[in-house]
Amino acid sequence: MSRFAVGPMTSCPSRDELVIAVTFPKTARRSGGALCEFSRRHGDSAIVGVAAVVELTPAGAIARAALGFAGAGPVPSRAPAAEHMLTGQPANMEIFRAAASAAVRELDPMEDVQASRAYRQRLVAVVTSQAFQSATACAREGGTVQTPSQPT
Repeated sequence: MSRFAVGPMTSCPSRDELVIAVTFPKTARRSGGALCEFSRRHGDSAIVGVAAVVELTPAGAIARAALGFAGAGPVPSRAPAAEHMLTGQPANMEIFRAAASAAVRELDPMEDVQASRAYRQRLVAVVTSQAFQSATACAREGGTVQTPSQPT
């Protein structure tokens, strides 16, 4: 992804190239995913969007976590330190909030007419926690992707 997206709403394929497929690895049995976003009004483009995938151990601890962010910088991005800090931890709101805070420190949110940098940082923290919570619930329930409503 880091070589594909080069700026806001801009990718790097040349004029004679077209993306025809994207592949993702198969998820483990105790995995769940969630896509959470925040926009000012229903149907608007997201100011911040977070995709989270969580894989749980049989004991319920986090075996693996992945995050993808939109609107938290000039290009879609990940927060590897936040993902890594979850490995081996219990799946609870305390660790989700800590990972969300780590993600805020890793990312460089942009400022534009939609939102200030500080506002986007706050949204990253709130939406990341919500995405992890929803992805974990999904993993515990058998692994369907959830798209919960906007954070409150």
